Amino acid sequence: MDDDGDDKDDSKRRTRNLSEKKRRDQFNLLVNELSAMISTNNRKMDKSTVLKSTISFLKNHNDITVRSRAHDVTEDWKPPFLSNEEFSYLVLEALEGFLLVLSANGRVHYASESVAALLGHNPSDMMNQSIFELAHEEDRPRLYALLQSVDPARVGHVKVDQHGRKWSMHRKAV
Repeated sequence: MDDDGDDKDDSKRRTRNLSEKKRRDQFNLLVNELSAMISTNNRKMDKSTVLKSTISFLKNHNDITVRSRAHDVTEDWKPPFLSNEEFSYLVLEALEGFLLVLSANGRVHYASESVAALLGHNPSDMMNQSIFELAHEEDRPRLYALLQSVDPARVGHVKVDQHGRKWSMHRKAV
């Protein structure tokens, strides 16, 4: 009779261990999928880094979504059948331009899809990168000066003509 109880306990323990292993395997699979989605380079991240990066991405995405809703294009000239995102994409494509949203210290918070065709950088790889790492070294001092000169109370437009290259920057502090 006692052997029967031991067998039941062993069976319960094995079942519990298998359930725990299945749960751990599922968790590891999900963490690996998240890592593949958020990784900006091919380095291996530990689980806590993957989860922290995912949380940071989701917070950033939520902030951008809230801000973009506040700045929806509502003018009569936007076709009603296009979303704001589609309209913005088409305008940027037609103008052969791109949009970067930078912090005052040069951190990239947003890069439009058109940056890939024009500069050869993947927009998702640019997120949270320093613009100074991406810019040509001759352009870095001027770019730094432009970012430092932003007055949060102003909306401005700057045109720069250096070395035969024309730059046009519209800026608005949000």
